[in-house]
Amino acid sequence: MVVPEISIQKKFVETIKAYRKKINSLVQINEVAITARDRLLSRLMSGKLDVERLNIRFPKSFEEEDAGEKEKEHVS
Repeated sequence: MVVPEISIQKKFVETIKAYRKKINSLVQINEVAITARDRLLSRLMSGKLDVERLNIRFPKSFEEEDAGEKEKEHVS
């Protein structure tokens, strides 16, 4: 079995530490986002969250898809 020199092993460990730190940070951010999504979605679906007065702007691509769907409904 080939084992790299200690200096190479140390360099590898230092490199991996940065990646592991970033991974752990992203995992935590993802967990917070999942919790927020679940709480907001349940409130939205139950009607506890009022969205009538929100000024929501959709991207143009959404508007184009929506217009296409409405056009299909009128043709049917």
